[in-house]
Amino acid sequence: MKLVNRSTVATLGVIWALACASSSTLQAAPPAKPGVSPVQPGIVALMKEYQEAMKKNGEGLREKSDYYATNKPEGVTTETILAALEKPIGTDQRAEAYVKWQLLSGVESKFPDELKARALRVYRNAPPPSRHPGADHSDLDRRLRKIGMTNPDNEVPVNTDLGEAIKQYRLAIEPTLSYRDELYSRMPPGYETLAAALSDTYDRVSRGAPATEFWKNLMGSIRSWALASSDSAHMREMAGAVNKLYMFVKDDRNKPYYRVIWLKTDKELGLRWQSQSTIDQEKYIDELAAWLDEHAKNPAAGGLNFKDPADAKKK
Repeated sequence: MKLVNRSTVATLGVIWALACASSSTLQAAPPAKPGVSPVQPGIVALMKEYQEAMKKNGEGLREKSDYYATNKPEGVTTETILAALEKPIGTDQRAEAYVKWQLLSGVESKFPDELKARALRVYRNAPPPSRHPGADHSDLDRRLRKIGMTNPDNEVPVNTDLGEAIKQYRLAIEPTLSYRDELYSRMPPGYETLAAALSDTYDRVSRGAPATEFWKNLMGSIRSWALASSDSAHMREMAGAVNKLYMFVKDDRNKPYYRVIWLKTDKELGLRWQSQSTIDQEKYIDELAAWLDEHAKNPAAGGLNFKDPADAKKK
């Protein structure tokens, strides 16, 4: 089977439309003047840093976005960094994600509102994570049949091979997810940012990438936004998109395989694949969608309630 079928494309279309709908009204800042960017030396240095680390299996890569933390050259501003993020860097998406992740250390706090539209476009165009090695179910099913599904001795070598592939996969996508995480943390709050982050979540899970921690953070932000908002239309749109995300995540066909187990029962005998969810505790996604839908009916009732001082005096 294909991971992205027609229903998946429809889901992506809804979430993508949700992410783009409101941001289309924001005014983009004018492009930077032509010339050599003050960020360019940093790009060159970081690319070299990445390439040298790759020769050592990733040893030496930074663990947090801190390139400009102590030595920020004159002329490196939020706008010059954003202009650099808008342009491609080489052909290696992992290297590009690493470099841009580090460039974000030069952005103090969050992007200002006047740059929000451009920043959101950068976020939506960020390099996606590669596909999980256990995502292609039909290919793995075929391979398992070929080596022998009824031979219990194949359990250990199959799990060893897939386990190593998953380990390398996690290492490979780390710069990509770190860049996306950092971009989200730099976005001004609001509906447009939450919609883009929801699209980001779908990008991750549709490729089998882990998204539990990112989703937990986003889920809390969505609830906080809804409690402070009276925009019923946006709440209903968000509820619909969250529900479609839930429908995708809970479907076993969209969960990557991560191991085989030997089954010996009255009905089954042989090796069987087991899948792993990309977001833990899927029920909370469904609960959030239902809560948003219900809250949209009476948003004013969802805020904090305080007793009227006059009522307190009467008691």
